[in-house]
Amino acid sequence: MRFVFLLFVSAILGLAGNAGASVISATTTHGVVGEIYPDSGVFLLGGARADVGSSGPYDVTRGFAEFDLGGLSGPVSSAQLRFNASAVNSCCVGNSILVDGYTGDGLASVGDFQASSSGAIGSFLDSVATIGTLITFDITSLLNSAISNGDLFFGVRLAGDSPWDNNSFLGFDGFEVSVTEAPVMALRSFRAAVPVSAPSGFILLLLGVAGISLLSRRGPARAVK
Repeated sequence: MRFVFLLFVSAILGLAGNAGASVISATTTHGVVGEIYPDSGVFLLGGARADVGSSGPYDVTRGFAEFDLGGLSGPVSSAQLRFNASAVNSCCVGNSILVDGYTGDGLASVGDFQASSSGAIGSFLDSVATIGTLITFDITSLLNSAISNGDLFFGVRLAGDSPWDNNSFLGFDGFEVSVTEAPVMALRSFRAAVPVSAPSGFILLLLGVAGISLLSRRGPARAVK
């Protein structure tokens, strides 16, 4: 004979949501020029292209793209940044182009030129960026940090590692981030029947002997007058 107990067990079981891949296109792509001499001003370039280099003897041009994070509900398991080289003028001689992240606002702004960096993404040589070249970087860690911080937009900045020659620049467009959202595990409960063996015959025998011994100690019953 067996006794059966019902236990409630909680376990992580299955997926609450399906992990899926999606592509986020840049909400804004722009270039910002910082003049070193004579005015030391900062101004936006016209057009929707992220230029890097120099349009004059005393300025530095940096390229920017920003992505709306509103469609992401949580951390991602993968995020791949990609963009294309789309314009070349009087370069390239082996200059490095540095890529980093920053907190964006979804707008083309001169403030992006000196925005605080949220971390390095990588770098590449201008000499490999011929027109049509696809450039990719893994930004999973930086994008998850931005999501964790509650940032609404994630910005990408491209900058030369040193001043370039007059009117020497590269242009980039087609900025996208391919993301795969991390699966969400569901916590569910179920009942499990756990069989428990009944007391063995040896235990029952001991209980019987103990009962007889107890009765013998009490002595014979007295008659009631």
